[in-house]
Amino acid sequence: MYSILILLQLSVAITDDTVLLQLTPAQQQVHAESRAAEAVATSRLETALSSLSLARRTGDSRYASRAQALLQSQAADTAVQLLRADIAQYLHQFDVAADTLATVLQREPNNADAHLLAANLAFTQGDGATARRHCLALVGQRSHLLSHACVAYATSLRGQLSDSRRVLEQTLEHARSLNDSDANDTDVSETSWALQLLADMAERSFDDLAAERHYRAALLANPEAISALAALADLLLRQQRFAEVASLLAPFPDIDVLLLRWLHAMRLHGERQTETENALNERFSQLRQRGDRGHEREQALQSWWLLNEPQRALTYARQNFRKQRETLDIRLVAALAAATADQPAHTELQQWLDDSGYEDQVLESIAISGSVRLSKTAQTSVARTPVAWPSYCCWSGLAGDCLAVAAKPAAATCSTYLPPHLPPGQRQ
Repeated sequence: MYSILILLQLSVAITDDTVLLQLTPAQQQVHAESRAAEAVATSRLETALSSLSLARRTGDSRYASRAQALLQSQAADTAVQLLRADIAQYLHQFDVAADTLATVLQREPNNADAHLLAANLAFTQGDGATARRHCLALVGQRSHLLSHACVAYATSLRGQLSDSRRVLEQTLEHARSLNDSDANDTDVSETSWALQLLADMAERSFDDLAAERHYRAALLANPEAISALAALADLLLRQQRFAEVASLLAPFPDIDVLLLRWLHAMRLHGERQTETENALNERFSQLRQRGDRGHEREQALQSWWLLNEPQRALTYARQNFRKQRETLDIRLVAALAAATADQPAHTELQQWLDDSGYEDQVLESIAISGSVRLSKTAQTSVARTPVAWPSYCCWSGLAGDCLAVAAKPAAATCSTYLPPHLPPGQRQ
């Protein structure tokens, strides 16, 4: 066996040298240029991948734009196309991402990486049926945890939230039991991703205790998961735990999506950071001047939380909702439509909810279609009364909004109230 390995190593070396010796000087030049081009291509691909990773860690889309530019002149092989699709999705160029993935899957119908990216894209757009089709293609090709978590979440978007949540809980428990027995070594990024999906499903079930537990477990598995940090912060804001949000996000002053939430929490905690707010507002202003179309969600939150311009915020939220329909995107349109008493926005959202079968019990605390839809707790004290504009609001923390009610309910149901038009920082 030893001699065979030596011969194989020698044959590889000799073959390469022999080929070079047999080439004419002109052919050797072409060969050298080809090898150099391959090295450059490999370097560009690696640099683009690194830039996208940096964009995800920092929340700065400029790194993703750089990655996209690096790949413009690259040959369109599968690896490059998949990375192009991933970058396009990150930059909210969803049509580009979908077309690129369709091209890959037409050529390679069983490409698991393409199916996973396509499933994530469908999640982002709230398309449970398309997501489930791609998730099912992952079964047997990817880990049990990843594929089954994917299928469960896709199914939860199609009106089967309770059953899907139970399936994902069992899937995660199965993965833990395998790890405990050393029979499996689940990728921590997969574990974090599955826990974030489960947390979202728990929150949509109004099980906030479980949701918080899962978000924190996801962060324990992957401390750099910006999406989990943002979602946990949103949950704590909804629960009026402003000091905890400030503490949670204080270590991340360079990540704007987290800084935005930190500034909002500091405002509500009575410690407004004017200088930092002004700097962030200036960065958003520059985005708008460049015609940026990839940050409408954040521009909606900034317009509402920091500028106190709910109508402008709703414009951004609706533009965002038409292409991105994750949990926060849906709630944001609902809350802003309630805050501005905007009937067309109510109607647009309600139509999508009716057509999709999407379930989120948190939406029960937000006025939709001119009626007040309350949480089960509040329903015991406040009737569902159609209102053009709320006379009082029960503070919920949801995107800086409050629970719309026609008259001040019993103090036992809510902790804080807001007359209409009163900024959050002037709570009664």
